[in-house]
Amino acid sequence: MNLAEEFEAIYRDALGGPFPYNDCRWLADRVGLPDGDLIPELDDYFATVAGYGSSATRLSARTPAELTSAKRRLAKDLFEWHPNLEVCRSLIDPQHCPDLWWRMAATERLRVGLLALLGKLSE
Repeated sequence: MNLAEEFEAIYRDALGGPFPYNDCRWLADRVGLPDGDLIPELDDYFATVAGYGSSATRLSARTPAELTSAKRRLAKDLFEWHPNLEVCRSLIDPQHCPDLWWRMAATERLRVGLLALLGKLSE
């Protein structure tokens, strides 16, 4: 299995399950954020990374401009894209938010790996 295939497998295995709504509601309540602020921002971030992960084997067919755009989007983690969520960082752990923590960890592994793959494709 090549690197791109591994990323597609991570996408299928780790990001295909149900959205962690219960963990998000608990988290939003603890930090005083409305669910309506937290859930859409997380969903957008997960969807962005998942979109590239689900098509990792086809990234090489993208134009240089599309690869540059992908690198720009994947260069930032959740808290860089949504600084208002920084207050959540310390509570996203296996004890308090196990489903969200697991999805965040898988998304981060995928994001960093995709960045490396995009770097190789741009060479």
